[in-house]
Amino acid sequence: MLDWLQEEEIDVEAMNEAIASLKILYENKEKANQKFLGNEKDLNDLNAGKSGFKAMFGLKSKKSEFEKLTCNKSIVLNYLII
Repeated sequence: MLDWLQEEEIDVEAMNEAIASLKILYENKEKANQKFLGNEKDLNDLNAGKSGFKAMFGLKSKKSEFEKLTCNKSIVLNYLII
Protein backbone atom coordinates (compact mmCIF):
# COMPACT_ATOMS: atom_id res chain seq x y z
CA MET A 1 0.00 0.00 0.00
CA LEU A 2 2.85 2.39 0.87
CA ASP A 3 4.59 1.70 -2.45
CA TRP A 4 1.35 2.31 -4.32
CA LEU A 5 0.86 5.68 -2.60
CA GLN A 6 4.45 6.71 -3.31
CA GLU A 7 3.99 5.88 -6.99
CA GLU A 8 0.78 7.90 -7.07
CA GLU A 9 2.58 10.85 -5.48
CA ILE A 10 5.27 10.67 -8.17
CA ASP A 11 2.55 10.59 -10.85
CA VAL A 12 0.86 13.67 -9.39
CA GLU A 13 4.17 15.57 -9.24
CA ALA A 14 4.90 14.66 -12.86
CA MET A 15 1.44 15.87 -13.88
CA ASN A 16 2.02 19.18 -12.07
CA GLU A 17 5.33 19.65 -13.89
CA ALA A 18 3.67 18.88 -17.22
CA ILE A 19 0.91 21.43 -16.55
CA ALA A 20 3.47 24.07 -15.58
CA SER A 21 5.46 23.41 -18.76
CA LEU A 22 2.31 23.64 -20.86
CA LYS A 23 1.44 26.97 -19.25
CA ILE A 24 4.90 28.33 -20.10
CA LEU A 25 4.51 27.07 -23.66
CA TYR A 26 1.17 28.87 -24.07
CA GLU A 27 2.66 32.08 -22.66
CA ASN A 28 5.57 31.90 -25.11
CA LYS A 29 3.16 31.23 -27.95
CA GLU A 30 1.10 34.29 -27.00
CA LYS A 31 4.24 36.46 -26.87
CA ALA A 32 5.27 35.18 -30.30
CA ASN A 33 1.81 35.91 -31.64
CA GLN A 34 1.94 39.47 -30.32
CA LYS A 35 5.39 39.94 -31.86
CA PHE A 36 4.05 38.58 -35.15
CA LEU A 37 1.13 41.02 -35.15
CA GLY A 38 3.47 43.93 -34.40
CA ASN A 39 5.86 42.90 -37.17
CA GLU A 40 2.95 42.42 -39.57
CA LYS A 41 1.75 45.97 -38.86
CA ASP A 42 5.26 47.40 -39.34
CA LEU A 43 5.65 45.41 -42.56
CA ASN A 44 2.34 46.68 -43.91
CA ASP A 45 3.35 50.24 -43.03
CA LEU A 46 6.64 49.83 -44.88
CA ASN A 47 4.85 48.41 -47.91
CA ALA A 48 2.47 51.37 -47.87
CA GLY A 49 5.40 53.79 -47.80
CA LYS A 50 4.76 54.99 -44.27
CA SER A 51 7.65 55.47 -41.92
CA GLY A 52 7.37 55.82 -38.21
CA PHE A 53 9.20 58.06 -35.79
CA LYS A 54 11.77 55.35 -35.11
CA ALA A 55 12.49 54.88 -38.82
CA MET A 56 13.02 58.60 -39.40
CA PHE A 57 15.96 58.75 -37.03
CA GLY A 58 17.28 55.24 -37.63
CA LEU A 59 20.36 54.53 -39.67
CA LYS A 60 18.84 51.50 -41.39
CA SER A 61 17.39 51.73 -44.85
CA LYS A 62 13.83 50.73 -45.65
CA LYS A 63 15.11 47.74 -47.59
CA SER A 64 17.11 46.35 -44.67
CA GLU A 65 14.18 46.97 -42.31
CA PHE A 66 11.84 45.20 -44.75
CA GLU A 67 14.20 42.22 -44.97
CA LYS A 68 14.49 42.05 -41.19
CA LEU A 69 10.72 42.09 -40.73
CA THR A 70 10.12 39.42 -43.36
CA CYS A 71 12.78 37.23 -41.72
CA ASN A 72 11.18 37.75 -38.31
CA LYS A 73 7.79 36.93 -39.80
CA SER A 74 9.00 33.59 -41.13
CA ILE A 75 10.67 32.71 -37.83
CA VAL A 76 7.55 33.52 -35.82
CA LEU A 77 5.31 31.63 -38.24
CA ASN A 78 7.49 28.55 -37.89
CA TYR A 79 7.29 28.86 -34.12
CA LEU A 80 3.51 29.24 -34.14
CA ILE A 81 3.08 26.15 -36.29
CA ILE A 82 4.87 24.03 -33.71
